[in-house]
Amino acid sequence: MIDLLLEYEYAIDNATVAASVGVSESQVDALLPLNPMAMEDGRMAIGTQIWFEPQRTLERVSETFQIDLDTSGTVQLRDLTAHFPIRNSDTAAMDKPVSVAIKDATLYLTGTDHALLVPAAPQEEPYAIHIAQPLGRVKYHEDKTDDLSPGYAVHPIAEGNVIAMPLQSASSTRWLAFLSVDIESRTASWSAFPGMVAPSGGGSILKRLFGVRPEPLKTPSGDDLLQLAVEDFPHRRGFYTYRPHINQALLRAGRVYIYTKGSSDSPKYGYPCSGIAEISPDGQVKSLPFMQDYTSTGDEKKYGIEGRFTASGRYCILTSVYKTTDPWKGQQKLFDLDSAELIDLKLPRGFSKYRLIDHAGDHFWAELWPVAQGGTQRFARFGIR
Repeated sequence: MIDLLLEYEYAIDNATVAASVGVSESQVDALLPLNPMAMEDGRMAIGTQIWFEPQRTLERVSETFQIDLDTSGTVQLRDLTAHFPIRNSDTAAMDKPVSVAIKDATLYLTGTDHALLVPAAPQEEPYAIHIAQPLGRVKYHEDKTDDLSPGYAVHPIAEGNVIAMPLQSASSTRWLAFLSVDIESRTASWSAFPGMVAPSGGGSILKRLFGVRPEPLKTPSGDDLLQLAVEDFPHRRGFYTYRPHINQALLRAGRVYIYTKGSSDSPKYGYPCSGIAEISPDGQVKSLPFMQDYTSTGDEKKYGIEGRFTASGRYCILTSVYKTTDPWKGQQKLFDLDSAELIDLKLPRGFSKYRLIDHAGDHFWAELWPVAQGGTQRFARFGIR
């Protein structure tokens, strides 16, 4: 059991946004936090979409901001909208960038061809990261091909300067690639998982993955990228031909872990399984530290658990999806990758409606959930009692 102690509570409402942006409170229509990113020093950055009515810019339906929650309980907004390209209607979905904390900064990806790095200091201007070779197209069904983009619901984690990124095509997140970022040269490169495993006796695999010197990398195609092996997961009994989704991914100390809900990603029908797997370069499972198999329940009820790796890389936050089949009666659990154990959480009095969203350093983070439409967004930072 981890007993949490409140350190700070942060409130973000329309008045906070209006005062920061310089508009009237009535003009703030909606705010959607997309990806909270916990920092080891106790800060949190939240990539956020904000809608204004009337729109501030006719070409943009929503605008991109970063909300910074600092170590003293202060909320600050940074307007990043001008740094992102205006996409046409065919790529409008990618107007919502995927973000990841990298060292003390944050990196935003729109598709696989554009990246923006936002320094920690508010007075420092964001700048573009040049991706030399955007990923190639993938074949996803018979003769159909499509572009790859970061998975719409991923919570990416950086190990040093390397990010394991689940990728989607045609709404199916089944590919995994690695983005290596060189902050000094302001460049980045995509790589497929090479055909090698961590050396015996320990040691970092990162140098072996990406080399110690900058060398030209060929553009990975869809055929190069890692996908999971169907036969390694319990859902094969009912969906043998469908590869499992890679819902989340984690590179940790030279090992690659994924979280998967099986071959379905639709809350309408439930999920075949929920599991954490350590995988090898060919997509085979090396171990299954955690697995819930729902294919053998024998009933028509919907089952499923959402999983999210924390910024620290130590935990996976597990949250039940369906109240009627919730095995933990509405309580979240942590899976500790160090001990391979499920851990209970105890939130402070008055925070029962909060759900855990991240961990880094000595701090856990949670958000009030659900939030009423137009209501105040609330976040809390906890220490361990």
